[in-house]
Amino acid sequence: MTFAKFMNPFATHDVSEFPGVHVPLAGSRRDPSTAPDDKKDNEKPEDSPSDDASSQASQQAGVLTLESLKAEIDAEVAMSGHDTAYDRKSQVINKAITDIGMGRYQWELFILCGFGWLADNLWLQGVALTLPQLSAEFGVGGDQVRYTTLALFTGLCIGASFWGIMSDVVGRRLAFNGTLFLAGVFGLAAGGAPTWIGACGLYACVGLGVGGNLPVDGALFLEFIPFASGNLLTLLSVWWPVGNLIASLIAWPFIADYSCASDLQSCNVTGGQQPCCGKDNNWGWRYFILTIGALTFFMFICRFFFFHLFESPKFLLSRGRQGEAVAVVYGIAKHNKAKTWLSEDILNEIGGHPDAVQDDKLSTLEIIKRQLSKFSGQRIGPLFHGWKLALTTALL
Repeated sequence: MTFAKFMNPFATHDVSEFPGVHVPLAGSRRDPSTAPDDKKDNEKPEDSPSDDASSQASQQAGVLTLESLKAEIDAEVAMSGHDTAYDRKSQVINKAITDIGMGRYQWELFILCGFGWLADNLWLQGVALTLPQLSAEFGVGGDQVRYTTLALFTGLCIGASFWGIMSDVVGRRLAFNGTLFLAGVFGLAAGGAPTWIGACGLYACVGLGVGGNLPVDGALFLEFIPFASGNLLTLLSVWWPVGNLIASLIAWPFIADYSCASDLQSCNVTGGQQPCCGKDNNWGWRYFILTIGALTFFMFICRFFFFHLFESPKFLLSRGRQGEAVAVVYGIAKHNKAKTWLSEDILNEIGGHPDAVQDDKLSTLEIIKRQLSKFSGQRIGPLFHGWKLALTTALL
């Protein structure tokens, strides 16, 4: 199986591949962080029907029953504002992953997602460090060479918008691997840029890949970790300064030792009359870009070949591939040497059978609408409530 995963990182899975992982729901012990509080702060005694007494007792004891699970899902979908078969089954998946707990799979994913944060700042710092040498070699003025970073940021903006939506359309795995692949390939190509315009274009393509790292990696990581470990998303930021440090350390010897003298004019300005600053005596920035491009491509190799990323179970649910979604949860449990109570029967009991419900999966248009709804006035408006909050939001 390991060899097959190495040869096919996009392999689909079935629950039969993970024997001994499933345990019955009845009597299953649950993660304490998922059990709801017996009484909310603002809940009155008369607000709790007596019919729910046995369910609450089971939750307090940490024992999960189908009735208590249904009650939790009802509460979750009521708060979210989306009550479809897909939303209900997604909440069940969340509960199952939380009950599996934080394990080896999530910690390995933490490192690989951290590569995205690292690569993002690696290239931000890297491009900035090459500006003086680009100006010297191609005869570009100090004011004009700054547009190099504009090209990179243009790619970053397009990449963040594009990959964030496309990961919901084509799947998380393709986006997760494709972002670093693009950044690595175009990063290596940028090391051989023949002109300043060419360098700007290749940097923009690097940004197209790197820009998708944060939205894709962050969303992917959150979908695979227990709810109680959600603060680890913030901890991913520790990889950001690592990228800055690596870029500076690599640039130090290359740019210092393999760049043309600061008093030389560009060969484009002198018409090739020697001595001048050209490609032959200004390889420092190229060595530097080739090195960080190779490093980025190595990070892609680690993601693609040395770690088998399961497809997001929520994406599989949105495409009506319920059996594969359950198999993914089984795979995580197997990797973590844990057990899970999840099954297709439980999903059908709570969300409805796929043949009997109309909203079991989402169309591409519905997925895009859900993404765009995050920018609705109802969500953005509260950020500008009152002049102080509006000013703070605008400054941020």
